[in-house]
Amino acid sequence: MTLTWEQLEAGLAVELPYLEHRDNVILEIAPAGGFVQLWQETERLVLEAWGLHLRSPEPRLPVEMEVRLAVSGWEPPAGDPEANWSRAYPWPVAASTGAEAAAVLIGALRDVFGAAGPETLTYRAWNDQDGTRLEWPVFRRLRASVVPPG
Repeated sequence: MTLTWEQLEAGLAVELPYLEHRDNVILEIAPAGGFVQLWQETERLVLEAWGLHLRSPEPRLPVEMEVRLAVSGWEPPAGDPEANWSRAYPWPVAASTGAEAAAVLIGALRDVFGAAGPETLTYRAWNDQDGTRLEWPVFRRLRASVVPPG
């Protein structure tokens, strides 16, 4: 059975409140590129969105993509047009905040960067401090990235 956007979002939402310090997750659109990333810092959960592969030769995303990201609450790169768009939530996050963050991540992949479905994604998930791979149930239904974590 194919994983739906709703199932992926729900699977992420369940796990986000339980992240540990320096846990990282990258969901990448394959083979086109573009990704969302999240990691847990001591006092905040950080989300990033990157899609420069989708841009024209200009040093910015197309205006329509920037508008969609901004409307969804993403912050534009500060002073560096090639940096990632970002959002942050104070840590720890409640279940409702984890659900919001999951929706924002899925929205960027689907509605901004145009991923056709979860089957087009690969993932990397690990703890940056000790290298441990994160084994969330929803990952069993995604393809692991061939790029090693970290």
